[in-house]
Amino acid sequence: MSLLAARGLRSALLAGLAVSLRGQPRMTVDVDLVVVATVDEALRLVADLATTPFDPLFPGVEEVVAKAFILPLRHRQTLIRVDLAIGMSGFEQEAVARATPIMIGAASIPVLSIEDLLVMKALAGRP
Repeated sequence: MSLLAARGLRSALLAGLAVSLRGQPRMTVDVDLVVVATVDEALRLVADLATTPFDPLFPGVEEVVAKAFILPLRHRQTLIRVDLAIGMSGFEQEAVARATPIMIGAASIPVLSIEDLLVMKALAGRP
C-alpha cells in the first residue's frame, strides 16, 4: 500500500482479508485492494512494475486493466497474488474515503467497512 501512496493513490483492503479483519475469518491467501485511480494511472503503475516488488500476473495485463479495471499482480518474493481493483466509480471512491485503519503488525491498513464490503460483494456478482 505504501507503493500506491507514494504515487498519490488512495487504496483500501477489500474482499477476503478485509472480511477476516472485520470479524469473519476466511481461508484466503490473496490480497485484494481497491485503488482510487484512472486507467491511465494504473497503466503507468504497470509500466513501473520493474521498480517494485511485484510482477504482472501474466503477459499483456494492460488489456485487462483497460477493459476489466483490474490489475492482477504477484509479489516476487512470496508469490502472493495481489489484485488491484481500479476504483473509478463514485461509490468506490467514497468507500475508500470511509475505510478505517486497522493495525497489522506495525502497519496501519485502511480496510473497507462491513457495509461497503457487502455492497462490493453484491456488485461483483459472486457468492
